[in-house]
Amino acid sequence: MGPNRIARRDWLLGTSASLVTVAATSASNATVLWQPGMPTTEPQAASEGEDADRIRRMKWWHEARFGMFIHWGLYSVLGRHEWVMEEEGIPVSEYELLAKRFQPQPNAARAWAKLAKTAGQKYMVMTTKHHEGFCHFDSKLTNYSAPKTACGRDLVREYVDAHLGESMDLAELAAIAGLSVFHFARQFKQSAGITPHHYLVQRRIERAQDMLARTDLALSEIAVAAGFSDQSHLSRHFRQILGTTPREFRWSQR
Repeated sequence: MGPNRIARRDWLLGTSASLVTVAATSASNATVLWQPGMPTTEPQAASEGEDADRIRRMKWWHEARFGMFIHWGLYSVLGRHEWVMEEEGIPVSEYELLAKRFQPQPNAARAWAKLAKTAGQKYMVMTTKHHEGFCHFDSKLTNYSAPKTACGRDLVREYVDAHLGESMDLAELAAIAGLSVFHFARQFKQSAGITPHHYLVQRRIERAQDMLARTDLALSEIAVAAGFSDQSHLSRHFRQILGTTPREFRWSQR
């Protein structure tokens, strides 16, 4: 940052302090904003259910102890921290151009998930949108996202798919993000159009289809590799979604 430029955060802090000083020195002429007897707005206390849910989630997190937090985004192109635009005073118009250069290698999330499992980590949390507003997921609200820029891919979908083969519990990840199971399911459905459970089943079926078409693995091996408990579990969901059995599907691809 140049010698005459200050970070936006510092500017806001300085402005706030100035406003407090002005308010204090002009108090004698100020309009009365509150006096005894006037109604006040108190912050709403959390319900017992919300408190209990937070305690439960924090207990799980403290017991899990070892996990991975992934911060990455346009700032990764610069090779510096996620607050680089703020701390170095980079204009938005200049920072946005990084989206043309942000092209992460495919399947990076699978390598992360495998590393986490090998290291014995209990959870993973990825930043899907940082303060600068760039989305790693597809959004109807903005084109400032990975799928609609040079990357051309939904990085959150890749992240979720990576965990299908590594048995990382996404519900636990949602809990670490501060969401109850109910709120996670509701927000997921609002975003993806289906529940988390149905999404995972569909993605696992797609993985099984790929292996059925490309390999000669036994159905029992494919079932486990795709994330199902056993062959009957795969066959039941396969018929429900595709109207055929895994064996019949394999024959149709030969």
